Amino acid sequence: MAGIIVSRIDVIMKKLLNLLCVCVLTGVFCTACAEPKFEERDVPFVVYYSGGSGDIPNVDFYHLIWSGIETLIINSDEELEECFTYEPPVVDFSKKTLIVACGPTIHGVYEANIKSLRQSAKSKFKLQVEVTLGETDAEEGWAIVLITDKIKGSSKFEIDVEFPDIWPE
Repeated sequence: MAGIIVSRIDVIMKKLLNLLCVCVLTGVFCTACAEPKFEERDVPFVVYYSGGSGDIPNVDFYHLIWSGIETLIINSDEELEECFTYEPPVVDFSKKTLIVACGPTIHGVYEANIKSLRQSAKSKFKLQVEVTLGETDAEEGWAIVLITDKIKGSSKFEIDVEFPDIWPE
């Protein structure tokens, strides 16, 4: 009788050990298959235009600036035609995206430069721009047009604009 009890305990212990191994392995595989954390990265781009919004005649920046739009993500020829009045840039929208970023200023713009474009999540980007104002009181705006790898139209852009205190002489 004691042999039967010891034999049953051995069988129960083996089953519990097998169950424990299955649980541990399942946890390891589920953790390994989980989506990895997104690492922030620099996004490569080509500048099509940067500067004052009045300096590039084929884009309706004034409409964009004064309607409060700061970033426009263009992913098709139809969207491109809505923004560019003539001679739009040539973009392969199957692989690339055109980004228009602009904003108002209380003075003329001497130059606008992109300091960086970073991706912090799958659909979240941060554009850092430095705008140097010119010695004029003309209300204008700054504008940046860049081409980058394909980005979803629903992506969110944060724009960080710096205005240096020193105007060029």
